[in-house]
Amino acid sequence: MAQKYGYLANAEEFDRNRACLVCDDPQPNYSWTDLSGEGYCLRCGTPYQLKWGTLTDGEDYPRCNIRPEWIPPMRTFWKEKQKPNGQGTFLGFGSYPDQLAGREAFNSWCHENESLLPKEKESNDP
Repeated sequence: MAQKYGYLANAEEFDRNRACLVCDDPQPNYSWTDLSGEGYCLRCGTPYQLKWGTLTDGEDYPRCNIRPEWIPPMRTFWKEKQKPNGQGTFLGFGSYPDQLAGREAFNSWCHENESLLPKEKESNDP
């Protein structure tokens, strides 16, 4: 399927030999989401910051934009369904129907597999 921004994300300078944390693609290809500098793995849909994000010590691009505790359930979803997870930042899905279908499938899978999901952290905020 043609992507809204084509495959221009692959023209950016970042580590090409960093495997995707969800689908294990050893050299993932990316397409842009609607968040500045964020691309998503074309194989599984996992979002990565490819440029312009805030990096902490020891980080470099591509940096996964998924909280670490969510990686294991996303990996399980990928292994079971082989569908994109649709978790990138999209303002609308008109140009990303595969990501919309993936997000819907992932949300359904999460409801069916709540025991595999990370527990919400308690907050002291009112």
